[in-house]
Amino acid sequence: MSNQIGAYNPTFMAQEALWRLENALGMGARVYMGYDEERQSYERGDVISIPKPGGFKVTQGGAGVLQSLSTQKVMIRLRHHDEVLFYLTDKELAYTGPRVITDHINPAVYQIANNIDAALTALYKDIPWSYDDVAASYDDFLGCRIVLRDVAGSLIDMGDNFMAIDSTLEASYLGFPEFKAANIVGETPQGLTLGVLGERAGVQPFVNQNLDSHTSGTVVSTGGSGLNTGVLTADCPKGASFVAVGGVEAASGTILPGDSFVIAGHTQRYVATAEVTLSGGAGGVKFSPPAATDYFINDVLSFESGGTANPGSHADSYYSNIMFNRRFAALAFAALPKHDKVSGANCSVITSAAMPGLSIRARVGYDSLRARQYIGFDVLYGVKTLDPNMAVIYRRDKE
Repeated sequence: MSNQIGAYNPTFMAQEALWRLENALGMGARVYMGYDEERQSYERGDVISIPKPGGFKVTQGGAGVLQSLSTQKVMIRLRHHDEVLFYLTDKELAYTGPRVITDHINPAVYQIANNIDAALTALYKDIPWSYDDVAASYDDFLGCRIVLRDVAGSLIDMGDNFMAIDSTLEASYLGFPEFKAANIVGETPQGLTLGVLGERAGVQPFVNQNLDSHTSGTVVSTGGSGLNTGVLTADCPKGASFVAVGGVEAASGTILPGDSFVIAGHTQRYVATAEVTLSGGAGGVKFSPPAATDYFINDVLSFESGGTANPGSHADSYYSNIMFNRRFAALAFAALPKHDKVSGANCSVITSAAMPGLSIRARVGYDSLRARQYIGFDVLYGVKTLDPNMAVIYRRDKE
């Protein structure tokens, strides 16, 4: 008799799927993972509340200033309900047995993990800081690390820094002596034998094939001669995420999410979060992070300059490798409902003990008319940038 127990058992399938999802997550395993404490959010689009990793402020000794240990709450919308649904005929199941795992569960879960990863890498558009590669050298790697160190401020947890790199950059790194030379990495360098880069200078690079490429709006790509500068036409208070701009010489220029700018007199960089087409050199720009200070009417705002006006910059067109601290972004799951068999459902929901809140649901059903079994896996989750100053885009030029 063929072994079909696993194939018809949703609990077995959910357990196998969860274990594989835990191991398949790329960027998802390296960002902050929150959880829905009350487990009440089951509808797609619901908002859950997760604790944001907090920090402390140093005060004058002996002043008796108490600081609460309770962390700030962050609201994350569960925008993503990802599913893989397939079927196996009775004939296929008769010969499948344990191969249902390797032939079907593995690729199904991998695609879900791939979607989660793509949702996280898309957050690069929230990052205002960047470093342009010069010659794909180890010095560039360290240069990007300097930017991360400087902009992150109180960042001291060097064990929580990562770098998502594309396959082209990975190939370059594997050729660096810092990643493969035995006198540096030991007698059995994994970069040379296994293609594993390992941790360097407190940063753990890992290859990621979901990294996006960026093409800027025309305000950035035309750049220079005042085309990328304007003035605030209204005050912008601290904490705001919208600024009114006018006087841009590129009168009908476009601004795209991911285009970075600075306001004169301040070092904090910002990035546009919505597309804007200027009219008469004026428009409203939504941006991230929230304004670090008060800005006032007539303050000068300058976008990056790229294209032929600034050939040394990659701002107009680049591949977005990302060096980041775990606190840069969050990934939060909510457990999907487990319907009872009275409703005609046969499903199981498994939640991870290793990764807070991570859960996956397995559903099985049988079509007696067509003699085939339906198998489905789905997850409900949301992603959110927690602190864009905890990441730097390592820009690899597309040209």
